Amino acid sequence: VAPVLDLKRDILASASKPTEELSDTKFTLEGITFDARNPTAIVNGDVYATGSKMGPYTIKKILSDSVVLSDGVNDHILSLRPTEVLKA
Repeated sequence: VAPVLDLKRDILASASKPTEELSDTKFTLEGITFDARNPTAIVNGDVYATGSKMGPYTIKKILSDSVVLSDGVNDHILSLRPTEVLKA
């Protein structure tokens, strides 16, 4: 008899807790250059790519209007302020 697979569990999903807005105010997301293959984010005047270390955080994903950071336990969202989001 073949083993039963648990198809309800997403094995690729992050084991960290749900994302929440970053409360660490020393980081300001100033801009994003969004390219599907090589997005970059400008935080406090420095340019970062996915996988870069930023203080105690690692940039997990760069979206068109926000950055997902991980501290190794929790995921956090650093968002552009609404006035900074420009439509191309």
